[in-house]
Amino acid sequence: MMFLYHIEDMRKQIDLMSDQLGKKDDQITQLNEVTQKQAVHIQSLIQENSKLNTKLLPEFTEKKAWWKFW
Repeated sequence: MMFLYHIEDMRKQIDLMSDQLGKKDDQITQLNEVTQKQAVHIQSLIQENSKLNTKLLPEFTEKKAWWKFW
């Protein structure tokens, strides 16, 4: 009788662990989705920043002597 109780207890523990692993898998999936969205957003910010930096660069003009910089 004690043996059957032990087996039943082990089955409950296995079921609990299985549920925990399922929750963990769901959390990992959600985290991957969020990370992917963040990566896309960061990439778009980098592209936008690059466009803005290009606009801020001075237009090319004739070369001046280095000492005429000021």
